[in-house]
Amino acid sequence: MKQFKINKNYLLLKNWWETIDLTNYEKSFFNREIISFNQQLFRLKEKKIRIGAYGKSGVGKSSVLNSLLEKDIFKTDIINGTTREIQAEEWKFKDQSLNSIELLDSPGFDFCNIKFPDKVYSYINHSDLILFIVSGDLNRNELNEISSFIKDGKKIILILNKIDLFNKNELKEIIENIKFKLPKDLNIPIIINNENNLKNYIAKLINQYGEILLTLNSIQLADKLFLKIKEQRLKRRQKLAQSTIGKFSTIKASAVALNPFILFDVAGSFALDTALINELSKIYGLKLKG
Repeated sequence: MKQFKINKNYLLLKNWWETIDLTNYEKSFFNREIISFNQQLFRLKEKKIRIGAYGKSGVGKSSVLNSLLEKDIFKTDIINGTTREIQAEEWKFKDQSLNSIELLDSPGFDFCNIKFPDKVYSYINHSDLILFIVSGDLNRNELNEISSFIKDGKKIILILNKIDLFNKNELKEIIENIKFKLPKDLNIPIIINNENNLKNYIAKLINQYGEILLTLNSIQLADKLFLKIKEQRLKRRQKLAQSTIGKFSTIKASAVALNPFILFDVAGSFALDTALINELSKIYGLKLKG
């Protein structure tokens, strides 16, 4: 049943995309978004979910991912900013309904030597699930980053790492402060990275909801791309419409000034107005009756 559902969703999105007729200008203008959507569509077809780790420098993103893999794949160091670019690794575990799980490690969003910070955010933002890693109470910058992901409709799990720095009372207070700062209506999970606690939680989550997360992210990317295309087309039509109105207004003003006969003025103006309406209808794709 699960196999049928995810295949059906893939075919629906694939058929929808094939019906969209793009101009060469639009293909060039939305090149990056089109590539991202097609990559997501491919992952949906292959049942390959993407999980991205994100957070400020020094919170232990790489070490958290290594604990999931049970291998030291992602480079760690005592110096902040060890990770300078996006790195990916496949994670395998038993009893998964998906074919593949891709883990993404990212540089700290506050690290000053990142070459393309917007590209890093965008790459993580295209993940099906985001592990937002913190090592204490949330600061303003972390809240801003979380708010951006929420605005984009992303699914987030907040991971509290480096808990050995706090005693039980301090840890409890930190969790309460985090809960107070996060949106109450979204119920974002807060998971303590302790022994196998995190791995078991994520493994269970992926087994139960992995296909839903993958499908949901694919639909969201399709919706965003469609809205961007729609918005860009409307802007171009508005610009063309304003140019057309200006052209007809100039012709009309000149014709009225040169024509001494009022009856001809009215008839000429009506003809120009009719022609203008006809041109605007063509611009916006509207059909007029006779």
